[in-house]
Amino acid sequence: MSLNGQTLPSPYYLQDDVQYFPAGPEFKLPREAAALRAAKAEEKLNQR
Repeated sequence: MSLNGQTLPSPYYLQDDVQYFPAGPEFKLPREAAALRAAKAEEKLNQR
């Protein structure tokens, strides 16, 4: 709600339901990183 240039909270903010988003993993690509490490290790073994 905006009144004379002010942004005010909803008059119903005390009754609003609170949305909670649980924290996810910080690193979003663990499977891809594991696959890259495995490929690099395999390549190293094949070079010998």
